Amino acid sequence: MKKVSIKIGSILAFVLFFANGCTTNEGSDFSTKSQKVFSENTANREKSDGPENPANPQDVVGQQHNTVVSSVMINANNLETIDDYINFSRQEALRQYNYSSNSPTNEQIKTVIYDVRNNFKNVISNSNFSEESKFQLERFVAIMTDSKFDNDYNALKSEIVNFENDLLRNVLIPSVEKDKLLQVTSIGRYSSFYWFNLMLEIKNENSAESNVLARRRWWKWALIGVCDALGAIGGAIAGTPTGIAAVGMAVVGGAGASGGAATVLDYLTSDNP
Repeated sequence: MKKVSIKIGSILAFVLFFANGCTTNEGSDFSTKSQKVFSENTANREKSDGPENPANPQDVVGQQHNTVVSSVMINANNLETIDDYINFSRQEALRQYNYSSNSPTNEQIKTVIYDVRNNFKNVISNSNFSEESKFQLERFVAIMTDSKFDNDYNALKSEIVNFENDLLRNVLIPSVEKDKLLQVTSIGRYSSFYWFNLMLEIKNENSAESNVLARRRWWKWALIGVCDALGAIGGAIAGTPTGIAAVGMAVVGGAGASGGAATVLDYLTSDNP
């Protein structure tokens, strides 16, 4: 296993990337929890607002992202390396939505994952987006990593929706880039919903794992969501495709980043604050 420590502002957190070493029982247990969250989606929405925002014309991207991520995490016990997670995400996007062309490479997705240590500044700076779009991406990262949203998905979703409304009104952003930004925010909104409800599922269990997680601040889970979201622009480092190709790239990139960054079995069961 590889543990990568990161710093967001003055707060220290951990995102673990597994090169190998997860036991079958651990992986199976996490897969079971993921399956339960996915299959009980209606019950989860009683605990928090649903992730939808009909005002975002790219909302379907987040929906598809969560479907692929759910498949990935349900099969987590069969996956070991970051590349395994990314490759499986690509296979699922092809199987479920026929997305195969213009998919970001594994290295592009991993570039996003590892840039979490720099608050994703390198990924944003190196993209082909305009300066206005880069500024808006930095704003979005700040929202997703703001600790005031601890344990409150509804408040985070409301903030994201307000941000999306600002994007829709912003005349300084080229239309093609605006679509990409709205894909990013859609994935961040949906991914945070998935991981927040998975956290609730684990916290509601009477286990040592749950007791450890109960001491943690939920914003660390939002960090997985922003990794997913920025994974959607992994391919933008090399270009900015449009239409179906762009949607496919966003779904594969986001789901791949989720699988790589959110292999959190050791994180959940460790004693790190």
